[in-house]
Amino acid sequence: MPLKLKRYPGRGPNWYIRGTVRRRYVDETTGTADRAAAEDIRIKREAELLRESIHGPSLDCTFADAAVEYVASARLTGTQRYSIIGRLRRDGAMSPNLVDALGHLPCRSIDQVAIDKFIRDHHARSAATTIIRQVITPATAVLTYAAARKWCDEPKFQRPKLTRQQRKGRTAWATPDQAQQLIAGAAAHLQPLLIFLFWSGTHQRGYDPAVGRR
Repeated sequence: MPLKLKRYPGRGPNWYIRGTVRRRYVDETTGTADRAAAEDIRIKREAELLRESIHGPSLDCTFADAAVEYVASARLTGTQRYSIIGRLRRDGAMSPNLVDALGHLPCRSIDQVAIDKFIRDHHARSAATTIIRQVITPATAVLTYAAARKWCDEPKFQRPKLTRQQRKGRTAWATPDQAQQLIAGAAAHLQPLLIFLFWSGTHQRGYDPAVGRR
């Protein structure tokens, strides 16, 4: 049966593509809750499957091709989008991005060596958390998308080691002024509890509004 759009209760608002094309069963997310966008993806995916059934998988699909399709289907915004396709700076140049560096390469040829070179060229002084967020995670996402379409194998990249503090994350402390504002803005029945927590330090190394952090 041809591919159709379907929503599954409990799986969120996104549309899924479901059906069979030349004996190949498909049940995958479009990555979007927009009906018109999902329909465009369904049409493109069905044509892609028909082409592959005749000519075989496109082994020469480039990282740029996969990246553009992935960004469009997932409707990415923010850091991950900029890491993949770049962001236009005020000076008219594009920020360093994976497509500029790796876009010309076939997905199947992007390995740890290619990723390491990109890190050396653009993130030599970056923290491990930045490398994971701006290189490893987006590159893995694009190539996982490509692997699902048989353009390459599943990606397996090494992640830089995190320090204990990086694994724990950053602890944000309230300043005395912030503590006072929180107490003043709380409901009347909660104010005594907040005063007790801040002044006693029961909430772990809190701030005493009068004397500062314990």
